[in-house]
Amino acid sequence: AALPVSARDIPSYEYRDAGGSGSKFQNGDTLLARITPCLENGKGGLVRNLPENGLAHGSTEFIVMRARRKSDENFVYYLFVLLNFAILQFDK
Repeated sequence: AALPVSARDIPSYEYRDAGGSGSKFQNGDTLLARITPCLENGKGGLVRNLPENGLAHGSTEFIVMRARRKSDENFVYYLFVLLNFAILQFDK
């Protein structure tokens, strides 16, 4: 629910004990919602406000995209936005 539709940064996180399967992510990763209608709505965001060197555990409903180099973190997010926009435009 915390993944935004039209904003880059994820505004909040919920802290719980990790358990079971799920996606692991860290600052600089781009999270995408895997399920419909969230995927169709372009729900996703850039992880930025975890504690330093923090590793988070999320739902299996996240697709995690990680840049190979730290300098490319914004590129990965904006590529998702661009591709999602293009798909939505051509789908109509």
